[in-house]
Amino acid sequence: MPQVSIDEFLKEDNGTKRTSPLSYLRAKSGENNALLIDHVKSALGRCVELYEFIENLNGTVTYKPLGNPEERFELFKGLAKAIIIHDLGKITLDFQRRLYGKGKLPEELREYLTGSESIRARHEILSVLWSAGLLGNSEQDAKIRTAVLLHHYNEFFSEDKEFSHIVELYPDDIEKYLSFLVSKKGILEEFLRDYIKAIESEFKEDFIKKAVAEMTIDFSHIETIKEKVANWDDDLSEEVSLYNPESFDVDFLVFLGMLRRCDYSSSGNFEIEKSLNLLEVFDDVNERIRRKILEKLRTHEVNFGGLWQEELLSKKDSDYLVVVAPTGSGKTELGILWARKKGKLLYTLPLRVALNDLYKRLSEEYFDKDLVGLLHSTAFMEYVEGSGSDIEVEKKVNAAGLLAMPVMLSTPDQVFLTGLNYYGADKVISVYPESAIVVDEVQAYTPEMTAVFLKTLRLIKEAGGKVLVITATLPPHIEYFLRREGFEIVDVLEESKRHGLNVKNLRLKRHHVKLVEGNLFKYTNDGLKFEGLEKVLSAIEEFEKQGFKSTMVVLNNVKKAIEAYKLISKQGNGWEVYLLHSRLPERKKAEVILRVKSSLEKGKKVVLVATQVVEASVDLDFDAMITEISPIDSQVQRWGRVYRNRKTDYTGAPNIIVFSGVDRGTRAVYGRKIGDKVLQKTAEVIGALEGRTLGYEDERDTIEKVYRDEILQVYRKQVGELLEKLDYFTLEKKSEAQRVFRQMAGMYFVVPALMGKYGYNKTVKKFGELLSDPKNLKLSWSDITQKLSQELGHEVGKWELRKMLQEFSVNVPIWFVLKDGNLRHALHNTFKGYPVIVTWDKNKAEMLWDHGVDEVIGKDLDDVEDIL
Repeated sequence: MPQVSIDEFLKEDNGTKRTSPLSYLRAKSGENNALLIDHVKSALGRCVELYEFIENLNGTVTYKPLGNPEERFELFKGLAKAIIIHDLGKITLDFQRRLYGKGKLPEELREYLTGSESIRARHEILSVLWSAGLLGNSEQDAKIRTAVLLHHYNEFFSEDKEFSHIVELYPDDIEKYLSFLVSKKGILEEFLRDYIKAIESEFKEDFIKKAVAEMTIDFSHIETIKEKVANWDDDLSEEVSLYNPESFDVDFLVFLGMLRRCDYSSSGNFEIEKSLNLLEVFDDVNERIRRKILEKLRTHEVNFGGLWQEELLSKKDSDYLVVVAPTGSGKTELGILWARKKGKLLYTLPLRVALNDLYKRLSEEYFDKDLVGLLHSTAFMEYVEGSGSDIEVEKKVNAAGLLAMPVMLSTPDQVFLTGLNYYGADKVISVYPESAIVVDEVQAYTPEMTAVFLKTLRLIKEAGGKVLVITATLPPHIEYFLRREGFEIVDVLEESKRHGLNVKNLRLKRHHVKLVEGNLFKYTNDGLKFEGLEKVLSAIEEFEKQGFKSTMVVLNNVKKAIEAYKLISKQGNGWEVYLLHSRLPERKKAEVILRVKSSLEKGKKVVLVATQVVEASVDLDFDAMITEISPIDSQVQRWGRVYRNRKTDYTGAPNIIVFSGVDRGTRAVYGRKIGDKVLQKTAEVIGALEGRTLGYEDERDTIEKVYRDEILQVYRKQVGELLEKLDYFTLEKKSEAQRVFRQMAGMYFVVPALMGKYGYNKTVKKFGELLSDPKNLKLSWSDITQKLSQELGHEVGKWELRKMLQEFSVNVPIWFVLKDGNLRHALHNTFKGYPVIVTWDKNKAEMLWDHGVDEVIGKDLDDVEDIL
């Protein structure tokens, strides 16, 4: 596209410059693309890139409005019209004053805009009035106009979209702005002619040329509307037609999402699609995978039998596919290879720590780092490492937020909440038609999460998105609903029997499980007692006699893990003892995982005391395990951390011990009634395994044996009823939807004393010192970075500080926050969205670092009875 400056464009034939509002009207503050015309041209440029990206997908798009060339042309023509109109409502005196800053508004612009002052209606509402002079009233025009109205959040997201309703809510503003448009008709029509010509001169794409050609400047229609508004005529809504979509009108949501992506990526100055040609991104990824696997196998002296994933996909390559395969078998690589010819890869995992590991692995082993995006609430921390620039981090975070990278890694709450119909869901929905979505660890979903996921699956399918579910343990109730949604279920074991696939861990006998009756803990009036200490120590010693160097102890809640860790770590015996659970400081959790991996690699004697946090995609390989009873799919996931990367069958005494007792803490986590029955059945099934060494097939079958008959029916009914309720459910904000999906899981609090005691450099310690003083909590990022830079003698960036906030924060269940006066008080001491606990001193910081939140508070936050 040829670039034409505004000054060049506005020159008369004799070479003199003509004065026009085009030279002064702004869309935003700052220097970069601040002029309205520059922002619109930039957004149209993003629109052109998106058009090219869709074309380059070479027929893989099954969503008809984008896959069919004629329909695609019409959609993008409408999108171009919406972009041209969307910010015209910023042409008011007050808005331009804000953009220019106090006292900086050019005098020429003040004269143009006289009569448009003191209007409080948002700019997108005023843009609707401009559209009356540029669009007709066809259904397509109504959709374009409504997309313009909704491209920023306002009350019309949840209210009737009728022009008469807009007038009812903003009668004075609408009447005044219409009077302004009519009184300045000559100047504004000339402005629009310049505006349209500037766009025509910039773009040669047919869909933009056609869009411009169809936009007739007609202020007589605006004059008619002004008169009807003044008289409160009954047919107001017929004069300015708007579109009232059904709650899940996918075509409209895709269109709106595309408009917002073009607008936001232009405003943020980052690409709408990081790569316009996915073939170049995925072209030789199979060879990269092959080389990496060969490299790893050489280290373990194992022969390479080819990529089983390629062989499987040559026979089973559905757009809606479930693959059940063992832990550690290469399911991630399966997901990559499945997606490579279907669209951009959206890979979801429920655990952020596992997602961060996957980000590092994929960006180092299989893809260019700039082409891999990470999307979860603390993803920016990974971008800060080695970025060197606040601007670059900002761009990466924004691009990830719009799913702009060809390889996106995300937590489920970022991708699967659109079924809750919150404002902003359209941005994600508009990416579905071009995406191949991989769902990993679906067995970790609760019935509530499963229902939301299934609801969103229907939306994804309607938008032409492709979906692959990969798991080692597919709960039968989830399988039932996936089959009902048209998914093909493929068990790698059955495929291997038919076709001889060479799959890691598929036939390996890895686990010898022993069930021990009784509880490890006792709940008393004096608190929680670790009565099973001697049994655990004896089991670890027996493991040592077998030559084992590493044991994982998995307990069902945080308080039990803390108590066990305290007592086991006092024993000595040359063990390195670690604690890992969800309510440790974020920095401490990351350090524990790194230290454990390092010690395991060095062959040191390691005991890790952990909670369920180890179940999902934590790549650890222990020799043995001691665990409390939990539902069978949870057990199989836990067992997957034992004997994970070995070459030969395990043949010794039991390497996994399961204590079958169900105490108050276990019941609080896994529920009563049906939860009790699941735990009882799990113990019964595990007990029947005694004396056998188990492979993948045996463990898969245990899940079928537990989730059947009454248990299966109850879970099916739960999910089915939740799905029905979701048909009548909507949320206005994404944050509300995330709380539903995460089940109000927790809230992060920053602890300055933690930064002071455990900060890894002077910047962390000094930042913690500043946050300890409540007066500093209201400072802007600019003030804080400037203050720290001056005191430390080197430049400190905003994103570097945000990383520190997250690292030295802890997660507390929201329900407890609302009960605790100290934490409630912290909600009023916030810094950039983080509540700050200034009352926890260095002693509490030490307790927090060593053991976690429950220790500081002195409560078991997983046990409601303990609190109530």
